[in-house]
Amino acid sequence: MKHILYSLLILFSLGACTSYTDKPLMKIRQNPPTKKISKLDIESFQLESIESSYIGEITLTRDSIYFIDKRFCWVFSFDTNGHFQNRYLGQGAGPSEIETGIIEGCAIMPNQCVFMGGGRDCYVYDSKFNRQSKFIAGFDKQDTREGYEAPYIYTLCYNNLQLKTFGNHIYINMVVEHPDFNFFTKPDEHFDKGHYLMKINIDTQEAEAMLGKYPPLYIKNDNFRQFSFVNFDIDTKGNFYISFEADSLIYKYDKNFMPQYAYGYEGRAMEKCAQSFSSPQEFRKHYMENRNTYGYYSSLKYIEEQNMLFRGYIKSKKAETDGLQIYHNDILIGDIDTPKGFKVIGYSSPYYYGTSPIDEDNETITIYRFKLPE
Repeated sequence: MKHILYSLLILFSLGACTSYTDKPLMKIRQNPPTKKISKLDIESFQLESIESSYIGEITLTRDSIYFIDKRFCWVFSFDTNGHFQNRYLGQGAGPSEIETGIIEGCAIMPNQCVFMGGGRDCYVYDSKFNRQSKFIAGFDKQDTREGYEAPYIYTLCYNNLQLKTFGNHIYINMVVEHPDFNFFTKPDEHFDKGHYLMKINIDTQEAEAMLGKYPPLYIKNDNFRQFSFVNFDIDTKGNFYISFEADSLIYKYDKNFMPQYAYGYEGRAMEKCAQSFSSPQEFRKHYMENRNTYGYYSSLKYIEEQNMLFRGYIKSKKAETDGLQIYHNDILIGDIDTPKGFKVIGYSSPYYYGTSPIDEDNETITIYRFKLPE
């Protein structure tokens, strides 16, 4: 409930829209789409049954599928056919345990694993899940940064938390909840000056910077502001790939977060929300209803080995399927129907792997896999 209330306060639109800037974030590079992929043969299987809360996150790394049980703080590994391999961590203070009450975000990389709790408590492990360090990020009382550059005004984006690493840095998506700066009190200023990523230095254990600017779409269109979460990925060179829920463009930044270019096309049959709000009461009444009814871009995954970017999207509540865009070398080569809630999580030759929401009632985790046509 706490997480939902944070989002309600942060994501309220006052309805009036005064444009601070109409400048695009970066140069738009649109290659004509080929759409040579019209459908995929997607097969599915279930991970072997485990003792778990079945509340968590699924990822693929080192040719293993990992299920991170956020409530019990266990990490389960499976092979790419769904067979159980091992269980790691669990709540505790030992060198191979984790002390956070609940895992809010995680990144399991080939050489390093990072977890974050609800209070910005960070835990860094090696590839065998032996703890290297733990610290609290972004709460330095000596920090002199002000306004939207100050890390302390931001909180974790609980409803859509994503955590990535590059080098000795952690990147995590954030939202503003401070009473003097947030969406609730100053919506236009928020989307003009606010940021959405926190850059955390693992070595110094400090929040180095707040990164990212919202596209002009959110300043011009107040009805889209309730769909302003970000999905992002980072490749091994440190390039960032950024997608916003209501924006058809995909934004690319280099390792220093300098703008490169944008590209992308609208998903098929997406029913976009046209409602803006004139009061906090109206917003609270309709916010979750709108998010459960209308379409938006819901996931992003870059597969560096093949230079493939997959972007998932929700069409609408009434649609029988969701959608998945496939970009190769920045060119849209496919836009296909997928099961509801589908998203790509990784690649292990010769398959791309994906998931859908975990079935907590029946305690099952379904994995999808597919090949791209030659």
